[in-house]
Amino acid sequence: MNCHIFCTWEVLMKFRKYTSVLLSLLFAAGMAQTALADDSVTLTLGCSQSQLPSSGIFEQLCEEYEEQTGIHIDIQVTPDDQWTDVLRTKLSVGEAPDIMWADVDGLSIVDRINPVENCVSLADAEWVDRLEESVRNDLSVDGTIYGISFKGPKFWLYYYNKDIFAQYNLTPPTNYEEFRAICQTLYDNDITPIYEAVQEGWHHGLMWYEVAGVYQKEVPDLYEKLNTNQIKVTDVKSMLTVLEQMQDFAQSGFYGPDYMSNSITNDFGAMADGSVAMTFESNGWEQQLLDSYPEMDGKIGYFILPWGDNDTLGITPTQNGLFINKNSDHIDEAKAFFDYLASPEKLQEYLDGETSIYSVCWPEIDSKYPEALKEYMNQFDTSVVLQSGVKFVGGQCFEIEKLMASMFLDQLTPEECLQQIADIMDEQGELQQDPYWVG
Repeated sequence: MNCHIFCTWEVLMKFRKYTSVLLSLLFAAGMAQTALADDSVTLTLGCSQSQLPSSGIFEQLCEEYEEQTGIHIDIQVTPDDQWTDVLRTKLSVGEAPDIMWADVDGLSIVDRINPVENCVSLADAEWVDRLEESVRNDLSVDGTIYGISFKGPKFWLYYYNKDIFAQYNLTPPTNYEEFRAICQTLYDNDITPIYEAVQEGWHHGLMWYEVAGVYQKEVPDLYEKLNTNQIKVTDVKSMLTVLEQMQDFAQSGFYGPDYMSNSITNDFGAMADGSVAMTFESNGWEQQLLDSYPEMDGKIGYFILPWGDNDTLGITPTQNGLFINKNSDHIDEAKAFFDYLASPEKLQEYLDGETSIYSVCWPEIDSKYPEALKEYMNQFDTSVVLQSGVKFVGGQCFEIEKLMASMFLDQLTPEECLQQIADIMDEQGELQQDPYWVG
């Protein structure tokens, strides 16, 4: 895809910047006098740990809302690797919370939360047309929108300690061979090359998803062919190559002795104290590091993922959304809470308070990308990541990543891992009665 995300996104963000401010101010002034007068109402909100911003800004917004309206938001957090199944179960037995946070995109929304059956339409909300169009589409089914989202597009990088690289005369790699040579040099000098956290259940699989540009170069129209069941992932040689490379890194010790049990949040300290040289994180991680370790200012560099000789930037357009349970006793209150979150001043407050992101998916709010990062990223073409572009991947990511963990431990070969991924996708195609699988 020949597009540069930051140039495009900046134009979008400057468009209509001030068009909704007056409306929002009028809305905010009257909000507390709506159906929210009953201060005994509590809205339950279910989410996973990683969906909740680590900065605490979302809780802050909820507290401010309670001060204005008397409505309490009861946030109920579930571990990342359990939330998808927990939510499905709660929906099936009628015990889902009033508001549900779900990792969805246009391909996985029906599988993850089936909004037509389970969620309230938000089509009449004032803010719908202000939401970035691609995100709006990802939160919709058959043209009806059911969710609201906040974060701008996401991408992942390898961050490295500049001092460690300089000590061993290392430079950022441009291909897999250089990447592996860097890791071998660090390993030979008793430095853990890369921080990895398999126990999280999701982190280690991202490197396979994020280099979709490699696969698309091998197979033109790859996503269309996979989504119409013309080919399987086992037909894409570069997908196997990347799995082989991932297994090699794990078994070569490049992730250190504790990579199976590490928590990803501990990579900040490991990078700051120099016990590891690199970590794999999303945009905004460097600022989070500096919040806790200001002495690292100027000491962190970054590069795109070199797996499979990748030279594109993988983009996740929509990360997740908030949805209202159709069976909630407080639908009007939940809708009003969404209206509050969508006001320009609260969107700005969200962006200002959340150090892990540089933009929100609302074009009227200017981004805060550092100039150096924008210049670096604009060197690369972009590609939509695998789990956002291919059916039956995003919704099954935890199951797929269990296979990858087994592969790291040599319990599966890369070939067996890829075949079982193909089997999972076929099984889902049949279960979901996809016409390209059952037609």
